Amino acid sequence: MNNRDAWFGVELRHLAALSAISREGSFRAAADSLGYVQSAVSQRIVQLERLVGVRLVDRTRGSKEISVTPQGELLVEHAEEILARLQAARADLASHTYREKTLRVGVCPSVATGLLPGVLREVALKAPALRVEPAESASDSALFGRVEQGEIDVAFADLPLPAGPFEWRRILRDPCVLLVSAGSHWADRAEAPTVEELAQAPLVVLDGARSTAALEMWFAAQGLAPKVVARAGNEATLRAFVVAGLGVAVVPRLAVEPWDARTVSIGLDGVVPQRQVALFWHSDRVHADALKAFCDATTRAAGEAGKALRPIELAAA
Repeated sequence: MNNRDAWFGVELRHLAALSAISREGSFRAAADSLGYVQSAVSQRIVQLERLVGVRLVDRTRGSKEISVTPQGELLVEHAEEILARLQAARADLASHTYREKTLRVGVCPSVATGLLPGVLREVALKAPALRVEPAESASDSALFGRVEQGEIDVAFADLPLPAGPFEWRRILRDPCVLLVSAGSHWADRAEAPTVEELAQAPLVVLDGARSTAALEMWFAAQGLAPKVVARAGNEATLRAFVVAGLGVAVVPRLAVEPWDARTVSIGLDGVVPQRQVALFWHSDRVHADALKAFCDATTRAAGEAGKALRPIELAAA
C-alpha cells in the first residue's frame, strides 16, 4: 500500500486524539478530555503516524511531557478544521431533524439588553413559528468558537470579525458615548471632550474585550496612549466603577442604561469612531429561512431604536 492509499485509513478518532494532545500537552490529559483511557489515545497516535508516514508526537522516555512535532502541528490545523466541519454538520442535522424552526443566537450584554428585547418582540409579531434561544456571553470573543463548533447558529459581534469560516451582515452603527458619574465634574460639560482630553482622562475599560483592544489601537493611531486606571471583568462591574468615581468609560450607546440616574452619558460623535455591529454565522451552515426572518426582525427593532442601519440582503441557500 502506498502512502496515498494509507491516508484513506485516517479516521476522525485519530485526528481528535492528535488535536487533544496538542491542546492538552499530555496523553493523560488528552485522554481525560476525550473520555478515553490513556492507552487508547497512545494507540491512535501510533496508528496515525503509521498511516501518514511521519512522526507527529515527540515522546521523552521516562517523562510525562510530550510535544507535537512541526509536522504534527501542521496536521493539527487541518484536523481542527475537519472536526469543526463535523460539528457543524451534526448541528445542521439536529436542527433539521428536531429543531427546524429554532435559532440559537449568541449575544453580549449590551446587545442582550439594548437590542434583543425589541428583536424578540418583532419575531413574535412577524415570525411566530420561529423560536429564538439566546445564548449570553460576557463579550463577543467567546462567540466565534461557539458558532464555528455549531453550538450556536448566529451571533452578534463588533466588526471587524476575526478570520474564520464566517459570513456576516452589518446591522447597525452604534455611536460611542463617554459614561461618567452623575456627581463628577464631567457631568457638567456642555460639549464633547477632545481626543487629547480623552487620552488624559482616567479610563475604566473591559478587561480582555475586543472593544478595549480596538479603542487602544485607535488611540495609538492618534499617537496617544489612554490612561487606563481600572479594568472590569464585565459591563456591570464597569458601570459600578464609573458610579463610584474611579474613572470614566467609553462605551457604545447600547450599553447605556438610561434609567440609571447615577450616570450621565456624553456623546462622542465625531470624536470616537462608531461601533459597527454585525450578525455572523458559519458559512457552511444551512438555515437561510430562519436566519433571514431573524435578520428582518433585527432590522425592524434597530430601526425603531433610531439606529442608522444598512439593508440586510441574504443570499438564498
